[in-house]
Amino acid sequence: MYSNVAFTLLMYAVEVHTGKDYTQLVRDFSAALGMSSTRPSPGEDALAVIPPMANTWGADYGDNAPGGGLVSTLADLSAFMHAILAKSPALAPATKIR
Repeated sequence: MYSNVAFTLLMYAVEVHTGKDYTQLVRDFSAALGMSSTRPSPGEDALAVIPPMANTWGADYGDNAPGGGLVSTLADLSAFMHAILAKSPALAPATKIR
């Protein structure tokens, strides 16, 4: 079952294991796959299509970010799917752990 709290707890464990916080891990991962527009929320207003109704755009999700606080583009999501289907080495588990 999907749970935001579960992702937060998972990231706490990953932080202890790797020595990197969620933001650093997202940046490292997206850089390895050439996903230059993928980052933790909040994103850049000038690059976004923001619905006029009430929404949570620009919110800093803090510890809850692993449960869905990402900003990306279709091109980056396509690159991610391509990496999965091509079994990219960039998706291989890290061999060095602190």
